[in-house]
Amino acid sequence: MYNIYQSSRRKDIQYTVYAKPSITIHLFDTDYAATVKEKKVGPFAIRWIQIMWVELPDDENYVREELERIKSLLKKDFWTVFFQLWLINEITHFDNVTHRSGEQKEEIKKQRLQMQQWLIEKYNLHLAFRENMPQSNIIYVVQKTDDELIAEMNSGCKERVKKWIKKWLQFREATVEEYELFYQKRCNLSSRKGFHPISEKDYHNLIQYMQKNDCGALFVAKKDDDIVAWSICVYDKDRITYLYGFSDRKYSKIGWHHFLKFKIFGRAREQGIKTCDMMGGAPTWFPDHPLAGVSKFKESLGWTKIEVFGSYDVVLRPLLYWIMKMLYHRKK
Repeated sequence: MYNIYQSSRRKDIQYTVYAKPSITIHLFDTDYAATVKEKKVGPFAIRWIQIMWVELPDDENYVREELERIKSLLKKDFWTVFFQLWLINEITHFDNVTHRSGEQKEEIKKQRLQMQQWLIEKYNLHLAFRENMPQSNIIYVVQKTDDELIAEMNSGCKERVKKWIKKWLQFREATVEEYELFYQKRCNLSSRKGFHPISEKDYHNLIQYMQKNDCGALFVAKKDDDIVAWSICVYDKDRITYLYGFSDRKYSKIGWHHFLKFKIFGRAREQGIKTCDMMGGAPTWFPDHPLAGVSKFKESLGWTKIEVFGSYDVVLRPLLYWIMKMLYHRKK
């Protein structure tokens, strides 16, 4: 799979644009850019390390040795409580078009649960309790005609896209004046939905970075005088990656975000881009997962869903880890 998380583009955004503290960790014969997270508790700052896009080798003894080595290294700092690995080993993948009947959902769920138990027992890992990276990803091949892309959508998505094509819904890049409006609307949505948007400073740094490097855009779908759907995407080599977006809640049931994504696919194709990465979804057949609704939308557009291992914690300080976990769930 393509790796935006350890790419130079991602590193620029994460560490230069967002100014996230980072370190380099050598693990499994690979140098990983790892993010340092921190939480203030009174006069103390407890930390954890997040290492994204890690592939476990097949050699079980080697994996155990490497994990013990990194544990010993990070334990030198008493206030580093755990490190989190986002494991991208593939469990299975399937075409959303042919799996809409749901016949294999139970089997896919069973595979995941068995794999989780195996990782916990084999390597003494813990299922990550916070800031989980997606346990699946959804990839679209955009080097297809518009008719081929529409044919791969589910029936409801097809109807919405065709409807708004006929009604000449506008699609374009946002103007400079609309950048601030996007941020304000997304903040209003986050307060109602309970998620945290990036800071205003980080948002404007991201926009400036995309403009300076000609590597992304804020796309909008507009009906009359209203912007009804928004998406921020970045380009990296032959891939376009969806970072942030939303639909105006007044129009959320009308399907304008389906139209917006369809038009983004077409724009990417014109620029010679091959695939679109939708930045993850829920694991299959876990309807209570926080990303279940988001995943349902992304899957409705078609193409391939890839199930990966997901995020696991390696605990360095058991007592502090337990306290962090209890406080996190209480706050949540």
